[in-house]
Amino acid sequence: MSTASTTVFELDSTLADRKSSSKGFFQRVAENRERQAEARIRAYLLGRSDAGLAKLGFAQGEIATVRATGAIPPSFWR
Repeated sequence: MSTASTTVFELDSTLADRKSSSKGFFQRVAENRERQAEARIRAYLLGRSDAGLAKLGFAQGEIATVRATGAIPPSFWR
């Protein structure tokens, strides 16, 4: 009887180890997808003309920031 409870405890600790490693895996997947999305947005923005970016709502200063960094400036979200 003692052996069975020890075995159950070992299985429980193995499942706990899997859960903690799964969280790390899914975190890495989410971070990778975020990097892919940022790269696609950067490519899209850099492929637009200044007039196209203005139609999207960017001001001239923001367009310059997009051209320099390839990222949406924080001022755009205000």
